Amino acid sequence: MAGLPPINITTVLLSQTPTSSTEMVPSKPSSPLKIPGQLDVTIRKYSEWQCSRVINKSLKIEYQKVYQITLAEGLDLELIYKEQNAQFYINKGIKIRITQRFVHDIKKWAKQYKLEQERIS
Repeated sequence: MAGLPPINITTVLLSQTPTSSTEMVPSKPSSPLKIPGQLDVTIRKYSEWQCSRVINKSLKIEYQKVYQITLAEGLDLELIYKEQNAQFYINKGIKIRITQRFVHDIKKWAKQYKLEQERIS
């Protein structure tokens, strides 16, 4: 091996980035939502809104399952929004995208709902 130049080996560790949306952990909201009305009623209205956004019967059934789980576990929209824990519903057998939509659309719905409540008042 005499006469060959020395070999320099440099090891570079690249930071890993998530490869799919299920690996990404959403940041928790910095401010609480304040949704007017009774907790169980707002969950029902929110679930009905989600169902109204799809035509497919099996998707509607999935949203209805999320609603039933939410009631059975004593959750409300403000808690779900605060925790941003889609994995909770996934662990209960709900489809990933349905779960993500249910958890992440709360703020959007709450703004619309508040405006409707203000118009009524």
